[in-house]
Amino acid sequence: MKSLFDYLGRAAGKQLGLEVAIYARQQKTQIETRQVSNPVYSGNINLYTEDFLLSFFNNPNYIKLIKEDEEWYENKMKNKVKKTEDNLPF
Repeated sequence: MKSLFDYLGRAAGKQLGLEVAIYARQQKTQIETRQVSNPVYSGNINLYTEDFLLSFFNNPNYIKLIKEDEEWYENKMKNKVKKTEDNLPF
């Protein structure tokens, strides 16, 4: 069982997480949960089978959403780097 973070290698946005959960319920796939706590998030996360995640991320109906999530993550990282650069003492 894998979380979206484990599968993607990065955090997923709320919209992508919601759509994956909805699709999982529609497909009646197995869903487990795990409690996590880190500086960014504390709470339960969903875990899915790798086969299910492959089927979701290879589904042409979700290409736009996946691209939007990738862009969201890239912008999040750019803003994080910019904030760090703005705080440099030189």
